[in-house]
Amino acid sequence: GGGSAGTITVTASESVSIAQKDLDLDRYAGFFSSSVSAIAGDGGRIVVNTPNLTISEGGVIDASTLGTGRGGDIILNVGSLTLTGGAEINSDTWGAGSAGMVTVSASGPITIAGPSSDGFSSGLFSTAQSTGNAGQIILSSPSLSMMNGRISTTTFGSGLGGSISINVGVLQLAGGAIIDSATVATGSAGTIAVTAADSISITGRDEAGFPSGLFSTAETGSTGDAGTLTLSAPTVTVTTGGTIRASSGGPGLGGDINIRSNNITLNDGATISATSTGTGEAGDIFIAASDAFVAINSSVTTQATQADGGDIDFRVGRLFHLINGDITTKVGSGTGSGGN
Repeated sequence: GGGSAGTITVTASESVSIAQKDLDLDRYAGFFSSSVSAIAGDGGRIVVNTPNLTISEGGVIDASTLGTGRGGDIILNVGSLTLTGGAEINSDTWGAGSAGMVTVSASGPITIAGPSSDGFSSGLFSTAQSTGNAGQIILSSPSLSMMNGRISTTTFGSGLGGSISINVGVLQLAGGAIIDSATVATGSAGTIAVTAADSISITGRDEAGFPSGLFSTAETGSTGDAGTLTLSAPTVTVTTGGTIRASSGGPGLGGDINIRSNNITLNDGATISATSTGTGEAGDIFIAASDAFVAINSSVTTQATQADGGDIDFRVGRLFHLINGDITTKVGSGTGSGGN
């Protein structure tokens, strides 16, 4: 029928632990809420209140909708949150209903690390597979540390990709950890906004060579736009191949990149780029460093092969220091013009 699912509420005074996928039965341990009716019944909320929430070895919290009803929200009020071994928190839509929001409010650290044995990343995810919109992911914590983990929203249909909003004291991405939004279809990718009261650090690659970073992508074959990337912190450090990139491979617009900080340091192959390999225009890059911008063996680039390249705008206070680095705008072929 068209009734809505009930709420799942779990309250534990000490801890909640979710672990282990049953490989023989292909069954996951976890909390699940779904709306499967073609009639407009909404999925139920999943609420967890505990000082320590640990999800490991393929454990799952999942809220989804397959019909016209809205997917349930996932609300985690925790002291600390740890995701390891391919653990996932998912909010998905496979129909016309929008996916629910994922909200994590942590008074202590959030740690996301390590893939499962079959290569799936630990992380938080929201996807739109049809006409419904993906859900928003909202995190707040004194610290978010990611080692080869992922926070991601994606649209595979005409629904919009969900936005990602992160408000922390310290953000650390390493070992191929990524925060990303993407579209592979007609819907546009969501925005990503990261605010850190202390610092943002992006460094290194995973074992396959993929860089840690923040990405918004309109994939080749898609027609939707990439999303805007916004970072704000007193200190932003990108090193050892770390990457901030907005890109478009189709007619959709490439996303803009906006970074505001006191001190920004790029080193050892770090990259900030806004690119287009399709007919959509590349996005612009705006960088404001009230004290210093330092780039060593690193690059800030906008590039388009068939369309207009984006602009690069620096606003720097005391020091602009460039050593073996590149600040470039390029346009390849077609009728596009390079940025400023």
